[in-house]
Amino acid sequence: MSDALSVRQVERLLVGLLVLALPWYRVVALDVGPISLSVVDVVIIVGGFLHFVSILQRHALRKPPPLVVIGGGLLFFGALGSLAATHNVAVSSQALASLLLKVVMMWLIVDAIENMRDLQRMIVLYIVASVAIAIPAIWQQVTNVMGGMPLESVAGTFRARNEMVTYIVPGFLMALALMMTPRGSRYRAKVFGVAAVLCFSAVVLCRGRAGVFIAAVLGVLVLFLRSRQIGSRARVIGIVVGAGILLAAIGIGVAFLDGGAISKLVNRYSIESVVGEAENERGSTFTRLLVMDGLLRAWSKSPYIGIGFGTFKERSPDYIEMGLLGRNVDVIQPHNTYLGLLAEAGPFALGGLLLLVIQGVGVLRRYHSSSDSEQRLRIAVGMGFAAISLNLFTFDGLTRYVFWILLGLSLVVANRMKVQSHGAR
Repeated sequence: MSDALSVRQVERLLVGLLVLALPWYRVVALDVGPISLSVVDVVIIVGGFLHFVSILQRHALRKPPPLVVIGGGLLFFGALGSLAATHNVAVSSQALASLLLKVVMMWLIVDAIENMRDLQRMIVLYIVASVAIAIPAIWQQVTNVMGGMPLESVAGTFRARNEMVTYIVPGFLMALALMMTPRGSRYRAKVFGVAAVLCFSAVVLCRGRAGVFIAAVLGVLVLFLRSRQIGSRARVIGIVVGAGILLAAIGIGVAFLDGGAISKLVNRYSIESVVGEAENERGSTFTRLLVMDGLLRAWSKSPYIGIGFGTFKERSPDYIEMGLLGRNVDVIQPHNTYLGLLAEAGPFALGGLLLLVIQGVGVLRRYHSSSDSEQRLRIAVGMGFAAISLNLFTFDGLTRYVFWILLGLSLVVANRMKVQSHGAR
């Protein structure tokens, strides 16, 4: 029994470690032949082995919700079936292995969290990781402005801005949800408030338009849902006004350092900027339209099993006229997870992903029927996963860690809801 307990303790420590290691997974990596394993991958592999040992000792395994079993099965077998159409088995096999590794990570999270207190600790760790991602990005942009350089798409410790934004936005929403508490200490509320401001500021300063829109809309929704529960509309108004003042102060600071920087930043988020890029055939908006058209072309070539899981990037010149992109690139990623999966693995795989999304967002259902502390956690997880689901429209995030981490947290909440439902009967 003591051995089983010690294995479980190590499992939980590793789950916390893999979340905290997220900001540096691009920086700390180990090359094993043609495969690059990040520090998070190594933790997952060790955790998976210990989890197998733990299962043998406990003779117990938690049952996932039926929707996850069906959705995960469709996704996996759709990706596996696409191997019949792929022109590069090695690339598809590697993408499939990466997907399975993320599923193992998700299940480690589900099995390691045994109560709502564990869930809150995991959410706090994710917020800490988000702040650790945000600070280098903010510093990079401030350094650019102070050095007289133009605003650019900073990425912090990541390779691309969109990837960084995808990780930070859920942390911002989680911090907002935990900040709104009727009985919590003012110190804790301030700490989560600072975390939320840092995350949102990083998203704004890195010029991620989709991220800013998702964070702003879902952020207001988080405040609305929490205000309904704690009955403090005045506090919500104060927070919104305070956040507006803070963002204005940041803008004034940037403008002071470089008079043209703030206007460029504002223009970046204007509707005219998006429309102008589409009409003038330039920028990220036009790029995404071209890629979406290319994805549909690829799907039309193999509408049932796709062209091969994970292969659109290297085959993108076959479906996109690369010269129209206006950038010096030979290949380009899908930039849309849903259409990308449809093109690469067919409609069954896409249907499986959509079932997983429904399961993840479903934790917001009947959120008001539980205690206040549990409502905060449910809103934090549900909104965080909703942000990821929306970000998948503009980013290829199926094999990224963040989607599966938040799906794991949502399954923890779903299990809690199931226990409560049985208890009520």
